[in-house]
Amino acid sequence: MRGRRGEEKEINVRINVYTEELIREEDNKSFAEVVTSDYISSRTGKKMTNYGLRIFLRSAPELHYIPGRDDDRSAVTFWVGEKQSNILKMLEALKVVAELSNLEIWRDKVAVVNEESLK
Repeated sequence: MRGRRGEEKEINVRINVYTEELIREEDNKSFAEVVTSDYISSRTGKKMTNYGLRIFLRSAPELHYIPGRDDDRSAVTFWVGEKQSNILKMLEALKVVAELSNLEIWRDKVAVVNEESLK
């Protein structure tokens, strides 16, 4: 991204999802779905499909959902590219990160990135 003066600017995005926001089995609601988005590639001019995994979060009761028309439910969508199989690859990568043996390594990496971002 470019700043006001045309210089390159790095943007980091962080999304926090807390345990209380996750839909639980006892909620009897769907908690995830595979989604697609069709578009024309600006690079090739060809029609393409992008696949994603949408994870729903608990939403305020006043938010509503009308299938096919209006969906105000809270969710996080992970877009994985033009192959649906990339969803499974992403989930496998998340599983590796979440394994207890890797938590310390990732915690240390995140601490370094956080320190660098404060400079």
